[in-house]
Amino acid sequence: MPRPILLVLLLLIVILGSAQPMSAGSDTNANGKSAVLSHIIIIMFENRPINGTYGIINQPGGPYPVYAPYITTLADNYSLAADYYDLSNGGCGSITDYIAITSANITAINSACSAGGHCNDYYNITTYCSLSQQNIADRIEAAGLSWKAYMENMTVPCELNTSADYRYQVGHNPWVYYSDIRTNANRCDSHVIPAWAGGNTDGALLNDLNSASTPNLMWLTPNICNSMYVYCPGGNDSGISCTHADPDIQSTCVGEGDLFLQTLVPEIMNTQAWNSGSTALFLTWDEATFDSRSQCPAYNSSVPYPSDHCQIPGIWLGPRVKQHYVSTAFYTHYSVLATLEAIWELPALTSYDASANPMTEFFNTPGFTLSAKPTSVKADAGAAGSSNITVTPLNGFTGTVTLTDTVPSGLTCGSITPSSVNGSGTVTVSCSASVADNYTLMITGTSNLLVRTANATFQFQDFSIIEIPANITVSTGVAANSTIQITALNGFARIVALATNSTSCTLNPTNITGSGNASLSCSGFTAGNHTVTISGTSGTLYHPTMIVITVQGSGSVGGGGPPRRA
Repeated sequence: MPRPILLVLLLLIVILGSAQPMSAGSDTNANGKSAVLSHIIIIMFENRPINGTYGIINQPGGPYPVYAPYITTLADNYSLAADYYDLSNGGCGSITDYIAITSANITAINSACSAGGHCNDYYNITTYCSLSQQNIADRIEAAGLSWKAYMENMTVPCELNTSADYRYQVGHNPWVYYSDIRTNANRCDSHVIPAWAGGNTDGALLNDLNSASTPNLMWLTPNICNSMYVYCPGGNDSGISCTHADPDIQSTCVGEGDLFLQTLVPEIMNTQAWNSGSTALFLTWDEATFDSRSQCPAYNSSVPYPSDHCQIPGIWLGPRVKQHYVSTAFYTHYSVLATLEAIWELPALTSYDASANPMTEFFNTPGFTLSAKPTSVKADAGAAGSSNITVTPLNGFTGTVTLTDTVPSGLTCGSITPSSVNGSGTVTVSCSASVADNYTLMITGTSNLLVRTANATFQFQDFSIIEIPANITVSTGVAANSTIQITALNGFARIVALATNSTSCTLNPTNITGSGNASLSCSGFTAGNHTVTISGTSGTLYHPTMIVITVQGSGSVGGGGPPRRA
């Protein structure tokens, strides 16, 4: 596409207030609707609290050394989750957090470690530490979206062994632990790949960010020098862990990761996907490691298990991320999954991500929500029920939202009134059905490329009335008796008032709540055939039924017949 035309299209989108500008790859969520973000990049580093003696984000002039000035600047300029925690307490160390942030299920990996599986080591991946559980890649693919994981210093796709230079550690690659990825060669080889390409350590990632098919979820595992895992003076792996509390190595351990991002982040920000406006980058660390009161100033003694007591950094960057924003809301690695699920409308993997706080507060995107009130409308069969649909603006949204509905079979609905709102407002829709049942009406609100839906369930209730028996034969002077049966339909629970058109008949009781039986007794009829009508009434509902009584002049003959249903 010629550049002038592309610029015009992008400008039109901005002017129209669209919540989803054009970008490489898919711009839709699992339901085909426009998403807040099309692409999310996650980079996970190693073993650092958010601040303190060994921390990442220490402000100049403060009491702690500033080892990561670039990362600190990113946190200051964009959005920082200041109360973000790992999930490794009582677990396997790093791999527990990597599994937590990709599947919200650490039970199996922790059990394998407790049984002696050493799950951070490559040689147990296919045995003790293999995981059969669902993961976020499964959810993304099932929704028709895409993902890819990039591993620095990996030499071949889907590598299960630590690299010869030790800089690619398979224990920092969660994707190969999942058996449905690892054992599917085509899937693993095309999704879990070396980050290197074209002479650039992360060239494969950057190439995909400039392609027409940028994955929706992109994961990057830096090598053990760039991730702050190993002390690498001058870029040379010393084999000394950065978890050693030696102050002489800390500036290099943290500084090498800071320099890594100082190169990579500008490269990411210069890509097609980033400049489309619909990409975000999330930087985090697997665990704090330095987790004592003396090592982090905001030590939390009451943090929920299995989080450690010291916070880790959680930094969001992107065109749609709030600037100069700090949140003190409680988040964990599960919250990242909850965020992906909220943005792309994916089902939760476990109860842990389902109950985690999604990190949507960090995104500053004009849009709107659509809600139905009541969400469940009760009405009598044959009558009408109404639901109000409310458009609520987000982040200064002022666009026009057009409302339409999808009406299921058996439900009849009038026009949505009004059919559109500007910015915010409420519309009403009324529906009726002749058959007692539940009907789900889907309301769709559309504003340019932004689409939202809300459902209203219409529960139409009724009752039926039958007589048992329906035909009775008696002798003169003998009472004719029948049972009137009321059956509630689809949750009906009101009072049904019973009546008969004959003064020769009595009903007991004359009121039935929900379902129940009443006795009908008729006497005093002369010889011949007599038709008695019994009716049930509740609100707008009215149902009659009839009994035919045959009175014979002599003898006594009991009669009956099949019941008739009103």
